[in-house]
Amino acid sequence: MRVEVEHLPQSQVQLQIEIDPEMLSGAVNKAYQKLAGRYRVPGFRPGKAPRAVLERAIGPETLLSEATDICMNDAYAQAIKDYDLQPLGYPDVDSPKTDEVDPEKPLSFTAKVYVRPQAQLGDYHSLRVTPQIPEVTTEDVDRVLIRAQEQQAPWEPVEDRPAEAGDVATLRLLATVGDETLVDQESWEYKLSAEETPGLPIPGLSDLIIGLQAGETKDAVLDLGEDYTPAEHAGKQMTIHLEVLRLERKTTQELDDAFAQTFGNYDTLEELRAALKQSMETQGRNQAMDAYYEDVVRQVVALSTVEAPPPLVDQELDDMMHRLQENVEHERKISMDSYLRVVGKTLDELREEGRPAAEQRVRADLVLEAVARAEGVEVPEEQVEEQVRLVASTPTLSNKERRRLLTSEDLRKRIERRLRKGFTITRLVELTTPPVEGAAADAEPASATAEAASSAGEDSAAAASPADETAPAEPETPSIPHNEEEN
Repeated sequence: MRVEVEHLPQSQVQLQIEIDPEMLSGAVNKAYQKLAGRYRVPGFRPGKAPRAVLERAIGPETLLSEATDICMNDAYAQAIKDYDLQPLGYPDVDSPKTDEVDPEKPLSFTAKVYVRPQAQLGDYHSLRVTPQIPEVTTEDVDRVLIRAQEQQAPWEPVEDRPAEAGDVATLRLLATVGDETLVDQESWEYKLSAEETPGLPIPGLSDLIIGLQAGETKDAVLDLGEDYTPAEHAGKQMTIHLEVLRLERKTTQELDDAFAQTFGNYDTLEELRAALKQSMETQGRNQAMDAYYEDVVRQVVALSTVEAPPPLVDQELDDMMHRLQENVEHERKISMDSYLRVVGKTLDELREEGRPAAEQRVRADLVLEAVARAEGVEVPEEQVEEQVRLVASTPTLSNKERRRLLTSEDLRKRIERRLRKGFTITRLVELTTPPVEGAAADAEPASATAEAASSAGEDSAAAASPADETAPAEPETPSIPHNEEEN
């Protein structure tokens, strides 16, 4: 057997394979054994008809066709093994027709297949990356306290004045475009704003309500812009009928010791400030370290050369769309169809928006695989086993499902890949962090760093749009730590 390998773009290879007549002859014997059990020949038990009898019954071309398939499959598998290729899916085969095959001559065919590429690593050992830990200032603490003050303020009915920005109006609302009803709510709470966010379903709704008092109604016709979404309504008119059922406003509480005591076992506002600052410093450090891990990986990937094969990109896109759907349905509590109508896009359009992010993730994973091989990163078996048991201990699982997970090789491999990724990022952090005097005393255990590294950025995986996954994640809003008194 002769094999010529040609490397094509996007990590695809073309195998030109020539099979010797002797190999084809051996495949004919295999084909006979296979077909003898498939076809019934009168006068013989299944699988017992002599080859010559079977060949007369089914025709020599059927036997040769089966032998050709067996021979090409065996030759392809051998070539993949000999050249250490990792196929991504089934090959696209160009082979001669059965009537063109001569058992006395070599059989040639071509197979194209995407393969898992090997990343060419750059000099990542020379990289030096330093985490940027933010400083928490008094102004930062004050902003969180003021936001908490606004959130804690109770809502009270507004009866002595018209609606103002900052109020919450409870509305009976009907909005239509032509014959289509876009909004039909009997009791809809809406917070009024002096400057509304663009892209809302009813543009300028706050302006329509501000100035009205509880019990008043209003009718209006809005001209929808050419950039309105969904696009099918762009340039049309929206008819609005609304009634203000109720108005409410917040009564702000003073920032004093009494305010601090609403958060638990704090006697003074200064105690609350100190606890809040410590919490913000911890949260800021965690977010900074997540960004640091991602930056280290990003720079190592930038130094490396690797292609993102379409099958891996499509698989990553499938995962991204699944995470998006889970986020929409479980967190936002709306159906995927409703979400698509709100954003004015199709599922295919969202996939295409997410393609650059998917390609970036695939390249990062391939580079990390190469780093793991280069650095000899190993995953302790006991850690894999511990994670498998943790997954299988989920309370909602049935005993049958729990037993299946405990013996699942697929689950074990996925956990091993995730842990290896974490350990690899930990190794890169060790290599790229400039040494700091006295830092060893404060260093985190390797296992803790690996766990943080493997999950860095994954909390924001289900972004509002797949395309948003390439953008920096929004920082989490700091929250005031509740200090409950121990019993």
